[in-house]
Amino acid sequence: MTSNTENLRVFGQSSGGTATFALLASPQCKGLVHKAWLLSASPVLNKTASEANVDNEVFLANANCSDIDCIYALSSAEVTYAVPWMTCICNVEAPFDAWANGHIIDVPLLIVWDIRSNCPNDVMSMYAASTFSSPVYRYVVTSKPSVPIHPVGIPFPARYAMHMWDVFAFFGFIPDYIKHPTDSEIQWQRNVQNEVLELVRTGKHFTSSWKPYPASTANLSEVTEAISAYNPVQCALWL
Repeated sequence: MTSNTENLRVFGQSSGGTATFALLASPQCKGLVHKAWLLSASPVLNKTASEANVDNEVFLANANCSDIDCIYALSSAEVTYAVPWMTCICNVEAPFDAWANGHIIDVPLLIVWDIRSNCPNDVMSMYAASTFSSPVYRYVVTSKPSVPIHPVGIPFPARYAMHMWDVFAFFGFIPDYIKHPTDSEIQWQRNVQNEVLELVRTGKHFTSSWKPYPASTANLSEVTEAISAYNPVQCALWL
C-alpha cells in the first residue's frame, strides 16, 4: 500500500490476498483503491457474516475491547497478539455475487497463484475479467529456487515455485534464503519488480505482449512469456 491517496495501490499475499479480494467488493472502499495485486488469494469465501462475527468475538475478548475507539488505540503488537487468525468483514455479499451485481471496486487487477493452485484462480480471473472494465492480468510463477529452501509456513524444504516465491523476489528477499543466488534468480527478482512497478505506474505491464485476461496469461520467471493459458485442459472442469 502507498501513502499517495490519489494512487492507492493495495496488495495482499495468501490470506492478505483473500482480504484484498474481499475489499474489491466492498462499497466502503469505493474511490479509495486504484490498483490491486492479489497473490495466492483464495477464490472461495463461504463463511457467512454472522459466522465471521462469532469468530471476531475472540479478537475482541483477547484485545479487551468493546468499541471501535479501543480497537483504534491498540498498538500493532497488541493487534498481533489478539488475533489468532485474520478475519475481515467489509461487505455482506460474497465477492463474486457482489461483482455480478455491479458492486465492484473497478481497478486494474493483477492475479497470481503458484503452479499448485492454478485452476481456481483462473475462475477468479474469469469472473473479474467479465465484470471489471479495468484490465485484469493473470500470471503463473514458473521460476523455482536453485536449491531447496525452507520458507515461512512450509514444513519441508521446497524446490518448486512455492507459495511466496514472487513476494521474496519483489522485495529482494531471495539472498536471505539462498546464500549465493544464481544469475537467473537475480534476474527473476528484477523481472517481477519491473512488471509490477510498471503496472503501478501505468496500469499496464512492462511486457507489451502480456495482454489482459483471458486473452493471455503470463509465465513469470527470469523472463515474461505471454501464453494463451496455463494448463487449460486440466482447468476446463473449473470453468
